[in-house]
Amino acid sequence: MQAEVYRKFEKDATPHTNNTPKKPKIGDHVLTMIGLILETSTEKGCIALVKGPQILAATHIAGGPALSHQLASSVETLLKKTHSPLQFVAAGTGPGSYTGIRVGAALAKALSFGKKIPLLGFCNLLSFQIPNDPHSAVLFDARSGGFYYLKDAHSKACLISLTESEEILSPHLKIASPHPELIIKRLPFLEGKLIETSPNFSYLATSFFKSAQEASQTLFSLQY
Repeated sequence: MQAEVYRKFEKDATPHTNNTPKKPKIGDHVLTMIGLILETSTEKGCIALVKGPQILAATHIAGGPALSHQLASSVETLLKKTHSPLQFVAAGTGPGSYTGIRVGAALAKALSFGKKIPLLGFCNLLSFQIPNDPHSAVLFDARSGGFYYLKDAHSKACLISLTESEEILSPHLKIASPHPELIIKRLPFLEGKLIETSPNFSYLATSFFKSAQEASQTLFSLQY
């Protein structure tokens, strides 16, 4: 049985104070809004400036220890490429690297609060789906914890153990991953099925915005 055992930290996008301005609501015009997307869950870090499904500019950044030192400056450089004001910021809420997710979320929340713009969250595994294939599975190496697994774009990410991985993953014909070389060492039965992918912001820009429009709350929950 797939066990969802992430530690969940439910935090509002802005602190609860009487002086806190109300967050702008995201309406049907969301696909024409200019936004910043932060993907920091793996070693394949990337930030993008988008307008709907259109990528205005994007920059790849290294994950790991260097991320906290270069993320803010990389975002500042990217934002200089547009003369239009930023209208929302989106960051991955997990699962993935504990440090990477927290660094991305902290910057996203700071921008949201400082600029008084909406803060959106998305499942990081969605970033790595095979392009134009919402039914493809995604797998992250969770080290000793097992594997972070997304069955398809309509499922919730979960943590699966090494012992149950073959039963769950064998039916898939294709599985996307940002680091297939790490996966194959631990799961050799996936030989020939793993496809290396990178963050797909065009897909995110047209999929998680729709979910944000339908959401009834502005809760930003991190999952590791």
